[in-house]
Amino acid sequence: SDSDSDSTGGSEGVCGDGIVDPGEACDDGDLDDHDACLSTCEVAVCGDGVVQLGVEACDDGNAVDDDQCSSTCVRATCGDGIRNGDESGVDCGGKCSACALGEACDDGLDCVTGSCAAGLCVSARHCADVLELGVGDSDGVYVIDGDGPEGPQPPLEVYCEMSLEGGGWTAIYNRGDAVASFAEAAAFEASLATLADAEVVYPWSESQAVHSGGLDLSLYHEALFAWEPVDTLDPTRYAILGRDEGLAGLCVVDGPCPGATSLGVVDVFPSGDVVEVFTGDPQHWPQVGLGLGVGDQTIVWGYDRDGSATSNWANWYLEGPAGVAGNTPEIAAASWRYAIYIR
Repeated sequence: SDSDSDSTGGSEGVCGDGIVDPGEACDDGDLDDHDACLSTCEVAVCGDGVVQLGVEACDDGNAVDDDQCSSTCVRATCGDGIRNGDESGVDCGGKCSACALGEACDDGLDCVTGSCAAGLCVSARHCADVLELGVGDSDGVYVIDGDGPEGPQPPLEVYCEMSLEGGGWTAIYNRGDAVASFAEAAAFEASLATLADAEVVYPWSESQAVHSGGLDLSLYHEALFAWEPVDTLDPTRYAILGRDEGLAGLCVVDGPCPGATSLGVVDVFPSGDVVEVFTGDPQHWPQVGLGLGVGDQTIVWGYDRDGSATSNWANWYLEGPAGVAGNTPEIAAASWRYAIYIR
């Protein structure tokens, strides 16, 4: 009759009706994706891209371990023994603690040493190491650590001159925009007689002291005394003093010395002269800075209290009569600077 019905021909089951029909792995009667059964009637598993509340901390839809969510749906942490998230090494770098010497890094901020080269944390003792290890080869500020990451001295920032005489020079003094006055000469003398802790000394700094304090000067074997126009970053006139035993105890670089003390023999550029230089002695040799130990102690780098035919100031010009201070067109113009670098 019309009232008869096909007891086997009921309506087709749908996901979410609470009945597990053929083709469904589960059906919990709801369309909530965050429980054990998804709204597609599939069993929730780690890696399906849906976070199962109370079971999974995360689910990014993949089974890799090197991102913010692991293959077991646990959030990456700094102590999980896996290199993940923004870490550069295993549990270090990025938002985690800094990586140790020899561990992987993306940049110096990832490293305890402050220096990263070729993807590994390295320790640069000085600017020469910065260059040799591949940390950098451009003029600028770098982190050095003279006694290494295990030593008691903390790392510090210095300015490295990388464009001059093979690079790798650490700047420890710069006095710029000098004017030919007795007041400036007195300030220049006072700054050379003062030793202060190492710090960043830019080519435009106005040093009130020689900043070599705290550096292990036994690691340095060359000192460069430079003169140049104040708007020139790389020295144009300079002399280099080499010292096999290191620069510890060297006059000016490691503090003031008595008057008329020899620093040693220097190679002068660009003239090519090789001369012995001495500190000044107000009682006999009147210069501030460095001079030649001949005759009346001619000034070559610094200031001559007795003056000269052209200027009281000198810039390693030795071609004139007895190396008279300042007899060059450059020194007659305003705005120039004196600098000291060590390597």
